[in-house]
Amino acid sequence: MLNDTKKIVPIVFSSDKNYLSILSVSLTSILDNASEDVYYKFYVFHTDISKEEQKNLNNYNTVNSEIKFVDVSNKIDSLFDKLCVRDNYNQTIYYRFFIPEILKTYDKVIYLDCDTLIRCDIKEFYDIDLGDKILGVISDEAVN
Repeated sequence: MLNDTKKIVPIVFSSDKNYLSILSVSLTSILDNASEDVYYKFYVFHTDISKEEQKNLNNYNTVNSEIKFVDVSNKIDSLFDKLCVRDNYNQTIYYRFFIPEILKTYDKVIYLDCDTLIRCDIKEFYDIDLGDKILGVISDEAVN
């Protein structure tokens, strides 16, 4: 459980039940490179991940981390007819827009796609000073 002296690094993912195995690889890569002096708080925004499926990922609740599932159904449902969804862009790509509203207690969070493999301590990215910028991004060369 959380030790009050540890720095908290909040990390958000958007997922559906079809990406849970991919999400678990990303979570594992983060924890494999994690600092012992940091507490990693994972948030998974979703609309269709069952309690049983959530329970299967409880092994990410450790001394240095925890995973919380945030159902955004009520938020996305009111916007669904306004969203552009096609091919490999489904509604889950829009869940990230709810981060400021749902996680407003944090000054900043890290948002990652479920298929991201982390090869260093994610805290290094969290610690980057953004100055007066409200957003820091890393481009995906495969999408450009």
